Amino acid sequence: LDGGDFVAAEGGAFWAYTFGAAGIPDGRHTVSARGVDVNGLVGPATAVRFDLDRTKPLAAIEDPAPGSLVAGKRVFAGSAYDANGVDRVEYSLDDRATWKPLDLKRSKDRTNASFTLPVDTARMKDGPLVVWLRSRDDVGSSEVSASLVYVDNTKPDLELVLPRADAAVNGAFALAGAARDEIGVTSLTVAFAGVELGPIELVPGNPYFMKTLDASAAKGDKAELVLTARDRSGNVTKLVVQVKVDAKADLPRLAVLYPTPAGILRPG
Repeated sequence: LDGGDFVAAEGGAFWAYTFGAAGIPDGRHTVSARGVDVNGLVGPATAVRFDLDRTKPLAAIEDPAPGSLVAGKRVFAGSAYDANGVDRVEYSLDDRATWKPLDLKRSKDRTNASFTLPVDTARMKDGPLVVWLRSRDDVGSSEVSASLVYVDNTKPDLELVLPRADAAVNGAFALAGAARDEIGVTSLTVAFAGVELGPIELVPGNPYFMKTLDASAAKGDKAELVLTARDRSGNVTKLVVQVKVDAKADLPRLAVLYPTPAGILRPG
């Protein structure tokens, strides 16, 4: 077997030999037979090739990992293996109603293959997405596998409570609002008057936030306030608001109480 030592078979003109396949790996093998006459003269060997196929081809998506959140345009990457060679891999995004072939990059011996699958999740509904794979090896065995991910193309919702739209700010002022998302907001940042002011701390499970900002560096009677929220899928929402600035309202005021404008001062 595969160039190993010859062993005696049972019989003569008609003979048989049983191989134990437990120790033989899947793949292509060669069995050779030869005859020996009563005088010990060895005849020429005859070889026959056969394919041992006890396991089905294995195809899997490796990126993104099962259970991941995906959004927008995403490239899925995976691989397939079979000791008898990978013939083809197909995919289905409609619960196996239709199948489409994948372009494979195979190893020289065809036992390994890699593939990529571009998917535009923006055209899909939010929720679970099952990517089905159907693989076939070079001797005809096939297998179906699946990978589950979750589509989330819904952007976070930003609500601004303070400052109010009709109010002007000056000096230190309060920024307050809420950032909501079904799968969770991972970051919230703020910029005011063209200056990035960094992240706003969020409490898990609590959508409301508050931060004190300073309007003293703002120029003019308006300044741009930008809030940026990002969720776990990478969806981003930007809220841009023009905030009224009243710099004079923050200046010290002097009031003369005495004498009054119409008062008269008399000596003594």
